[in-house]
Amino acid sequence: MALFVAISLYGAKPGVKFEFDELVTRPVFLLVLGYMTAYWGGKELLARRRVRLLRELAAVANPRLGIDHARDQGLHRVLEFFDAASCVLVSPRAGSEEHVMYRLDAGGRRALPQPLTAKSAQALLGLPAGFSAAWHPGKALATPELAVQCERLANLLETQFFATVPYEPREDSHGRLYLTAARRLSDGDAEFLRQAVDQIAAVADKLALMDAIMAGAAQLERSRISRDIHDTTVQPYIGLKLGLEALQRRLEASSPVKKQLDELVEMARLVVHDLRAYVARLRRDDGSGEPAAWPAEHLMAGLREHLGRYRSFYGIDVELRSDKSSALTDRVAAEAYQIVCEGLANIHRHTPAKRAFVELRFKPDSLAIEIGNECAPAVPPIAFVPRSIAERARALGGTTTVELRERGHDVVRVAIPL
Repeated sequence: MALFVAISLYGAKPGVKFEFDELVTRPVFLLVLGYMTAYWGGKELLARRRVRLLRELAAVANPRLGIDHARDQGLHRVLEFFDAASCVLVSPRAGSEEHVMYRLDAGGRRALPQPLTAKSAQALLGLPAGFSAAWHPGKALATPELAVQCERLANLLETQFFATVPYEPREDSHGRLYLTAARRLSDGDAEFLRQAVDQIAAVADKLALMDAIMAGAAQLERSRISRDIHDTTVQPYIGLKLGLEALQRRLEASSPVKKQLDELVEMARLVVHDLRAYVARLRRDDGSGEPAAWPAEHLMAGLREHLGRYRSFYGIDVELRSDKSSALTDRVAAEAYQIVCEGLANIHRHTPAKRAFVELRFKPDSLAIEIGNECAPAVPPIAFVPRSIAERARALGGTTTVELRERGHDVVRVAIPL
């Protein structure tokens, strides 16, 4: 400072008064004030981002999409907030003492479960209960043994920098989350990560409680509906089928209506079979808390059988296009089956089309369903929204759109998140 003042005095012109306040105090004051403004402004912005993340994590998730979907969304938001490389969550398997690992990498959408051996689970859960820290090479911890353990975990996770916090969705369950990054994480990051993970665990616990409550209520309602369907729908169809069969036996083989009557008998038989299968699924109670559903592995076989009926009974040739699915749940499979059935019923009732298609495209985070029918060139297009299909898609958090006259087809598109 003395050197700066001497140089200023030396360079000043004779007769000009040196203003120390103007040349020194004000620049230093602005420098300090600017630094403090930037520092506290950055703190304020970070605090707002953290509050926004906690609010999003605490938001009520859609119970119909399940705990896995809520957990995936929470881990994705955490990964994005910290700009991290991956999230590794070790959690106890429901109803078992075994543990499973969920890993979500940057850019991914689903945390796919991986079974853990007892040795791997012991290595990942070996840290003391309640321990939270951000690790980097050379960091000193409470004990040398703890530092050695964190160094081994860094080698296991194949990273130099990570933060770890406990994950406890219930009081009697203990898990752990690891957040790996390409940069050094601070203890403040680890502290906030624990708050975020506590929110994810609280949402998971809330959804588990809601599932248990809804399962009991749903089972009672399903039992009531199954009895109503059996008494008011199945029995009349059985009577109709018996009447048609009696009339079928009275007809001679040469009768001109013999073929049509045979088709009616077969249709009545198939309807009774479907209704009985539906009632059986409604009455099912396997203790899982899940509503009755069409098994995912039977979805394509069931669709092919249903499409064959339209070809045989109504002369509508329906082409089925699909790729392989390995991650479709029974719940989504049941809804997909009902959406396709409703779409084909709309084609039969409301259009003269004799050719149609059904396409199912499976993505890691969504299921896309397209149902289309050939357009009649002489009939002007009329805008419409399939109400039942739209309601089913909306209940699963999906969307429904309709494209008219697209390459000669009217197409209903449904997107369902997985």
